[in-house]
Amino acid sequence: MISAHSGDCDLQIREALPHKVDSIKTLAASEGQLAFVFKGEMYPDYPEIKARIDHRWTRLQQMVGLAVGWHPVVAVAASDGCSIRALPWTEIATLH
Repeated sequence: MISAHSGDCDLQIREALPHKVDSIKTLAASEGQLAFVFKGEMYPDYPEIKARIDHRWTRLQQMVGLAVGWHPVVAVAASDGCSIRALPWTEIATLH
């Protein structure tokens, strides 16, 4: 988990595993905002179908010997003082 604070903005970023989404929503309720980021795109809810397809496609490529990267779904919980949509999620998604 990554936590950051600046002025009236409190931000927490963590990997969102499918079986932990409900607990993430409960923990994030006190922050004010919750979004999920997957491959540089922001979603209001966990992108389950896209994440499952990507996971299976990645596993298949790895099974045939290709070196491919993994794309986690990231939960972003933030106070109302943060502008989480303004962060460069597309650029962050391409960092290695």
